[in-house]
Amino acid sequence: MGKDYKKLSDTLPDPIMKFLNAKISFGSWSAGVVAETIWRAACAGDIRRKMPGEPRANTSWRGAWLFAEDKVEGYQAAKSLYDFGHVVTMYGPGWLNSVVASENVEDLIRDSLTCGLIPPMVDVPDNMMRKDESFVWGGNEDALTLVDCILKKRQQLAWNTDEVRVLPPGKERNDLKQKIMDGLNKGVL
Repeated sequence: MGKDYKKLSDTLPDPIMKFLNAKISFGSWSAGVVAETIWRAACAGDIRRKMPGEPRANTSWRGAWLFAEDKVEGYQAAKSLYDFGHVVTMYGPGWLNSVVASENVEDLIRDSLTCGLIPPMVDVPDNMMRKDESFVWGGNEDALTLVDCILKKRQQLAWNTDEVRVLPPGKERNDLKQKIMDGLNKGVL
């Protein structure tokens, strides 16, 4: 980085070097993910995203490991769709691309749902699902409302899923505020 260059292998802890040099790691997809994660964390990113007061941008090891976990999740989702008979052309952090004939779009979407993948609303055919129709969802239960909105083309409701609901001024709001303050004062919250 900058005016000095160092071999990455000279700066890594011994356990990581042992793992990367192990015979079992040669050609291993998992070892490749680990190696890429270490590389990303050690080499930093775009200097324009540097936080004030930080010597380098994107140097969080936690962030690098989360990126690796996202890559593993993407691979598993792509593999699941492949097992359903779909062609996955590429995947990356938070996205997956699959190509199907127009008559197979609904099958791809239904299979994706069982894998916990959320399709973009624009890709969901109009009238694919009736308002009272159910579907199999294999993802996080917290996303179920959003998925339902996307499948049934309830765009306005989908946009509102990220709003924070507040109580209007009045007795109910004051009672809740008092409970929160009491909890804070007692050290319960």
